[in-house]
Amino acid sequence: MEFDLFTITLQDGTIIRTTNCDRALTFSGTTWQSDAPIIDRTKTKTVIGTQVDTMTLTIKPQSSETVQGMKYQKAARLGTFDGATVLVESAYLTTYPNVIGKMHVFSGLVGEVDPSKTQVEMQVKSALQILQNQFPRNVFQASCSRVLYGTGCGVTRATYTFTGALTATPTDTNTITTNITQADGEFSRGVIKFTSGVNNGVRRNIKTSLATGVITFSLPLDNLPANGDTFTVTKGCDKLWGTCGSRFSNQAHFRAFKNIPSPETVR
Repeated sequence: MEFDLFTITLQDGTIIRTTNCDRALTFSGTTWQSDAPIIDRTKTKTVIGTQVDTMTLTIKPQSSETVQGMKYQKAARLGTFDGATVLVESAYLTTYPNVIGKMHVFSGLVGEVDPSKTQVEMQVKSALQILQNQFPRNVFQASCSRVLYGTGCGVTRATYTFTGALTATPTDTNTITTNITQADGEFSRGVIKFTSGVNNGVRRNIKTSLATGVITFSLPLDNLPANGDTFTVTKGCDKLWGTCGSRFSNQAHFRAFKNIPSPETVR
């Protein structure tokens, strides 16, 4: 008999072990639970060369199953699985629950994650995709390579984080109207975190922000907020020279080449 063993390791060290067997399986002191989320996978292939293989995992959790205290769908939307590693192995049995051996099937890094109401679908790419990273580290480009508020950026997150509240109950979960009335685009590419209401603790990346206080999210909320719900919001950056100076007065730490022509420029 043969069954799949799935090991998902999150970036914070949390490990999820589950099997598609109807009983827990143990091998060399490690146990894969059968009452953990059901996972289906696509087939893998073996090729000669450095082609990046991709496997699709479909996680079907029960309503009571959680990861880091959250339902799987919510955890996926909040980025819990970003950068996680996945190991898929085959376990071989003669009789339950005696595993006589296991074989490596696939391993890789979680890429795109697509949660829905009943399941979480994730694309897992083999570690060969790391070879596609751009080298050298410093390249000629117009956009800054630093991470906003990260090491080397020099900008303090708290200085550009503001508190606010909704001034009306929205009609959809993608756009809200607030009392934050700074210039257009100040919070685009920034982050909003709700501090009260049904979305308390929920974060969303901001797609656009207007001086009228209208904020649009990159990903809709799960629940409709209400008038008066509070939040904190942090300014974003488009990584360009002008924004670095006008918004953050931080051009001394700008890591790019502001005068480099765009790739399509023809002389």
